[in-house]
Amino acid sequence: MKYKITHLTTYTYSKEVFFEPFILRLKPKSNNYQKLQEFKLLIDPKPEGKTETLDLEDNNIVTVWFEGTYKKLAIKSDSIIEPLNINPFSYLLTNNTFVNLPIKHSNNIYRPFIKRSTKSNTVSNLINPILIQSKNKTVEFLYNLNSFIYQNFEKIIRETGNPWTPVKTIKENKGSCRDLSVLFMECCRSVGLPSRFTSGYNEIDIKTKQRQLHAWAEVFIPGGGWLGYDPTLGLAVGDKHVSLASSSLPANTYPISGNFTGTGVDSELKYKIEIEQLQ
Repeated sequence: MKYKITHLTTYTYSKEVFFEPFILRLKPKSNNYQKLQEFKLLIDPKPEGKTETLDLEDNNIVTVWFEGTYKKLAIKSDSIIEPLNINPFSYLLTNNTFVNLPIKHSNNIYRPFIKRSTKSNTVSNLINPILIQSKNKTVEFLYNLNSFIYQNFEKIIRETGNPWTPVKTIKENKGSCRDLSVLFMECCRSVGLPSRFTSGYNEIDIKTKQRQLHAWAEVFIPGGGWLGYDPTLGLAVGDKHVSLASSSLPANTYPISGNFTGTGVDSELKYKIEIEQLQ
């Protein structure tokens, strides 16, 4: 099965502005979980320069810069991608340290992925019953945590803004996909499970017309690698998700990052995402 994904983002301004360099994370990954077959990027106005590189966490990034001033910026990406992760449970845990929770790490390589955002007891109070239910077993805990957030938190749409803190999401008892993913990550990190934030697309319902960028969490399990969990949908991530970027910090996965220079300027952001199943 393949998907054709078109992602158009348009910025309009009330006055001409100067664009600072933009960082684009719109090129899907190509790895053991998904194969990128085609990618095209169209930008209007045409950038003065462009570089394509990988960031520190191995995400595809395109940096563009401009000359002159403009009242509009349109960025369109077209991708053809083949998801390969048909069975996300097909792995063998190869490190006994990860069998039971909590995990005590001696390897600093995990440090960025287990750093907690809060020391509040609010998160501990949420996960303690789940740990008991799971008998402190890692695989069971991940399944039960994913199911708990899906079943007990209202799903909302917040088109802009940074993810809420885990404490705020618990207090509100609701959240967008990025809020629930950050909550999932914090719960995992509180018991020593390395986790990261992933942005991308999902194709759960092919008939849905109004598409939005999606977010989910990934947990590192020796022998399984980075395993995706989507608490918004209550699913383990498989061949219905397409990842753009992953990071220990959500801000490092934003599809478009950039600023403009101008005073007294009103701006408007519009986007359109289309996903077509090819096979």
